Amino acid sequence: MANANTVGTVRCSLEAVGLREELYEPLDLLVKRVNYVVAHAYQFAWFIFVAEMSRRQTTFNPAPLITNFFYKVFCWLTNRAEQQTMPRTAQWRSLLRKHWCSYRRWTGVVVQTFNAPSRIVSYAAVQIATAYLNNVLLHFGEKLQSAVNRLLDMKARKAALVQRMAGQSQREIRRACEAQIWGPARLIKEVAFTQSPNPLRLNDAGQAILQRLGPILRAYPARYQFADNSLFLDAAIHPENHFWA
Repeated sequence: MANANTVGTVRCSLEAVGLREELYEPLDLLVKRVNYVVAHAYQFAWFIFVAEMSRRQTTFNPAPLITNFFYKVFCWLTNRAEQQTMPRTAQWRSLLRKHWCSYRRWTGVVVQTFNAPSRIVSYAAVQIATAYLNNVLLHFGEKLQSAVNRLLDMKARKAALVQRMAGQSQREIRRACEAQIWGPARLIKEVAFTQSPNPLRLNDAGQAILQRLGPILRAYPARYQFADNSLFLDAAIHPENHFWA
């Protein structure tokens, strides 16, 4: 049997649970209000992240307790924040207060009041945290590689190379692409996304791209170790540790 702190969900139709038709509209309104708070909780969290990232010496790091952090953000947007069980972590509470006025002025968000917010807050916080972690797990590596490809301007360079080699065989064109575009790109990714990138393995163009990637690579603690010396693999195994990147 689940304990009092367990939050669970069961999917079924309204007819299956015997909900009276006159309650459909209030339920629909409740769902819309919860979705409103969920959207703003996620957006407010990112508002804080972006603002804090601009501070070089910030110690803000919610990654170790990401679900708890989103729980506190969600509380802030509901009447739950007015109770004694409001955010206990002094640093997080200070951050919420610090950025709340700016965020409210920017978005016009309205704090929502619920009759029994505890279970709603717990469930929604887990939803938000899970969505974030899944996003990192599924898309972090893909987006990072896309950023490198954009910096390398691979499509335009390939198109220019193909145009210059017009009339030559596809095999020769592929060989030239491998030597001039694809091979160097793989080397840049291999060097950049390891534990200790060695710029001496790259040419001037590669070193310039490595420098552009500096803010991402410096987002990790000095002693942090990537799983199997790979940023991409580590993001898949420990998405919660790639909060800043």
